[in-house]
Amino acid sequence: SKSMERDSYNSGDWFNRVDYSYMDNAWKTGLPNEEKDGANWPLIRTIFGDTSIAPTNAHIEATLNRFEDLLRVRKSSPLFRLRTAEDVQKRVAYYNFGPDQTPGVVFMTISDGTCAGADLDPSYDGLVVILNGRPSAVTMALSAGEPSGWQLHPVLAAGDDATVKTAAYASGTGFTVPAWTAAVFVLPQSGAQGAGPACNAL
Repeated sequence: SKSMERDSYNSGDWFNRVDYSYMDNAWKTGLPNEEKDGANWPLIRTIFGDTSIAPTNAHIEATLNRFEDLLRVRKSSPLFRLRTAEDVQKRVAYYNFGPDQTPGVVFMTISDGTCAGADLDPSYDGLVVILNGRPSAVTMALSAGEPSGWQLHPVLAAGDDATVKTAAYASGTGFTVPAWTAAVFVLPQSGAQGAGPACNAL
C-alpha cells in the first residue's frame, strides 16, 4: 500500500516491503515523506483513522489474483507488445477524446485486421481496451462500419474479478463496462486475417 505515499522511490523497505504471506500490505505504517506529501498529512491522518478500510488477507489475495489476470491478458497477445513505432502509430487508435469526450474513460483499439499489414496474432483481428475511472457504468461505441462480434477477453471471463465479468458487448449499442473497471474485448479471427478495427493512416 505504501501508506499513501505517492513517490516511495527513496523510502526504503519500511514503505516498500512486501509480505509474501499476504497477511499484511504495510498499510498505515507511517505518514509519507513530508517533502512531497506533507500538505496531505491532515487528510491522510483522517483516512488512517477509518478502521473499516483496513485491508484483510482476503483483500490482498483478491488484488494479487486480479493483477495476475491482467498479466495473463497482456501475455495472451503480441498486440499488447508492439515492437515498432510504426506499428503503434498504425494499429493503436483512441475513440474518446475532444470536447465531447466522456471524462474519466480511456477507449482504445489495437488492430490486427487486414489494414494493419502483418497478421501478428492469429487468434484475434483486434482488441478493445476500456478503462472506466467513473463511479458508474459507461457504454462506448466504435465508429459506424467497424466490425462486430466482440467478446470479453477469455482470461477476464474466467478470472477472479466478478465485476469485470459483467462487461459486455452488443452490436446495437457497443461496449458496456462497469464503474472503476478495466476491460479488454477481443475480436476472434476465423481462419484468415479479417477486417479488424480501423487503422490510422501513416
